[in-house]
Amino acid sequence: MPKGYWVVLSEVIDGVRFMQRVEAGLDALERTGGRLLVRTEAEVRAGAPKRRVAIVEFESLAEARQRFEDPAYQAALRIFDGIVDYDFLIAEGAPEEPLAAGRTVSPSWGVARPPETG
Repeated sequence: MPKGYWVVLSEVIDGVRFMQRVEAGLDALERTGGRLLVRTEAEVRAGAPKRRVAIVEFESLAEARQRFEDPAYQAALRIFDGIVDYDFLIAEGAPEEPLAAGRTVSPSWGVARPPETG
């Protein structure tokens, strides 16, 4: 079964207040049971996304959704109101089996056969 992920893109608005609350945020994250895979400032190569990125892994998409909706986690998110501007995405990981032979990932993110060459 594919894993579930939280992908959080953020910009800190108030650095002083953020640093005062970051431990509480990390404690709340730890209580979700997710595994923090990434927590860093990203190197932006295209576009203008928020620069800070965090990725948290869960055993399934259902668990990622359930943990986000937990009232205790929602309360923890509110401590960052007005301090951090963020986008919060929940996504399903890729299937664990490899792509079938002869298949490639198309630009539309679907799986397609490569064009015939002759």
